[in-house]
Amino acid sequence: MINTLLICGGGGSEHEVSLRTADFIEAQLTQAEDIALKRVEMDASGCLTDKQGRVYHIFYDRKIRDEEGNAWNVDYVIPSIHGYPGETGDLQSQLDMFGIPYFGSAPEASKICFNKIKTKMWLSALGIDNTPYLFLHSMEAEELNKAHAALEEWEAIFVKASNQGSSVGCFKITRKEELVSAIEEAFTLSPMFW
Repeated sequence: MINTLLICGGGGSEHEVSLRTADFIEAQLTQAEDIALKRVEMDASGCLTDKQGRVYHIFYDRKIRDEEGNAWNVDYVIPSIHGYPGETGDLQSQLDMFGIPYFGSAPEASKICFNKIKTKMWLSALGIDNTPYLFLHSMEAEELNKAHAALEEWEAIFVKASNQGSSVGCFKITRKEELVSAIEEAFTLSPMFW
């Protein structure tokens, strides 16, 4: 039996999306005869609770314990947290420190890929083909003119917050009247975007 810890939520802007993803994963894994599944939800402060409201903590002995000291061995973790800290490498770093294997990328790959600007720069530097892009750093007229020129050239663009998952802060723009409001919204979620 593989004791599998499903961690969802995260407390950020994509918390609800993370819960829906966890619902799907949980439905699939509860059908497996060789998996014992425990689901906990993380809040914005990193607190883990189960559906009954019991609070859990992860320890270096690869166990999680509730506040009464009841322990559960953790063989494997499935992070189901969209955005911070599940896609940023933070949760993966903690699991690495505890020696607990997990599903997904290691911390460094997660950190690079969560930041869309770093991702584009790495792909370009390594000569890996990727979609055309433009980084904006402010709402100043010069920056907005660059965005309008890109829309005119490419006919359709995606405005994306640079440090955000894909379920929020992503807008497909085909009309110039939509562009500025999408950029404003992206800046509320992240200081830079492309």
